[in-house]
Amino acid sequence: MLRLDGGSAVRAMAEAITLVRALSGGGDPVTFDGEFYHVSGLDPAAAPAPPIFTGSVGPRSLAVTGRLADGWIPPRASDWQSQLYRESRPRIDDAAAAAGRGLRRACRGGRSAGGGAGGPGPARLRDRVLGRAS
Repeated sequence: MLRLDGGSAVRAMAEAITLVRALSGGGDPVTFDGEFYHVSGLDPAAAPAPPIFTGSVGPRSLAVTGRLADGWIPPRASDWQSQLYRESRPRIDDAAAAAGRGLRRACRGGRSAGGGAGGPGPARLRDRVLGRAS
């Protein structure tokens, strides 16, 4: 398995998000010659890209989340009251604003099945992401 240093991993994540979007929603064949991913003349799937969420922690990956992703799930079982959330969320929002976009969704809850820590449980979170009534 290929191991990437932090900077390379963040660039690979940004490239992967870009490529997933390019390969979704139909259209002309995609040729992509990135640093980490390469495709040539690949037909995109007819289905639209699924919502792309990250569990980013570092400042560079949080910035990629703001620029490219649809949402962020705080890692390490953090909730909206945690220090990690309070420090990370402004970085995501600033990157989204700098890119001229708003982050569509941000999961603010913890990861408990019962929706503890002020957030939805996994089933409700899944339904929200898929646009189902909760």
